Amino acid sequence: TEIFVNLTKSEATFKGNLIYDRAAILFSTQNLRGIDGAEKVFRLSPKYQSVCPDAVRVEVSIKQAADSFQVTSNDLVSSVNADFKGESKGLMEVLNLATSQIPFFLPQDFITHGIGNIYPDPSRYGFHENEAPSIGNDKYNGIGLSKGVKILEGTNKPGNKDYMAALVLDVKKTASHFDEQLLSEKIIAMYGNAVPSRALLARELKDIRCITTHKKATILIGGFTTGPVGKATFQDKDSKSMAIISYYESKYGVKISKPNLPGVIDKHTRNIYPTDLLKVAPNQRVKAIQASRDTADALIKVLTI
Repeated sequence: TEIFVNLTKSEATFKGNLIYDRAAILFSTQNLRGIDGAEKVFRLSPKYQSVCPDAVRVEVSIKQAADSFQVTSNDLVSSVNADFKGESKGLMEVLNLATSQIPFFLPQDFITHGIGNIYPDPSRYGFHENEAPSIGNDKYNGIGLSKGVKILEGTNKPGNKDYMAALVLDVKKTASHFDEQLLSEKIIAMYGNAVPSRALLARELKDIRCITTHKKATILIGGFTTGPVGKATFQDKDSKSMAIISYYESKYGVKISKPNLPGVIDKHTRNIYPTDLLKVAPNQRVKAIQASRDTADALIKVLTI
């Protein structure tokens, strides 16, 4: 998202009415300037993104899709078929993406999951505390909507299929993690001063995205060390054993205040991080497997009010 927004500001090719899925597909209502079928590469400074602090450069390649990927806005009938086998999904995809563009590119105001579940920041849109209350000291109840574009039949006069596109909305509530809360503070808020078991932490915190405070890199919680991070070690480049907390304190000048808590193991790199150096990344719902009994009971209570 950050990269695309900067391209729209700096490159003439990305001007006009564009619909972007935040991944690999870009729709336009007109031919893009300078794109004639051949691949074109744009290069940006790594300062225009925050996901990878060690990035050297950013490259974005773009080329025109095959004609079969083009859609026309007046071909609603192609999206309808009685046996569902001959339906064209292209137009529906574009319409669903088009109705998600504002929340996609205002991440400070909206949390979006997929293209159909949108949750605004309650404090920015007039919700009261009783409508979006906190759930414990590390989660809150998000209120938003689930939306989707559907094709409706109109009068259906003889010889005329009067189809129209309609946006269908439904109110949704969900539990979400507090943004940018230190992981050590989150653990204390959830379990108090008692050190929770590795299995409990793995069940209720696994797959939460975190941002490192010392490098601003993003990691995904894959598990926890078997003991406290204060006793965890690793082999350095000279094959010598070194304490995890000594490494971070000496290299980054940070103080590890919760060495009694287990260390976090990154799901992808398998690197170990003290919980003091991790903040919960923004815009994350509480997954079903992460919800404790207390969280589930609190959410049910909120939904029945």
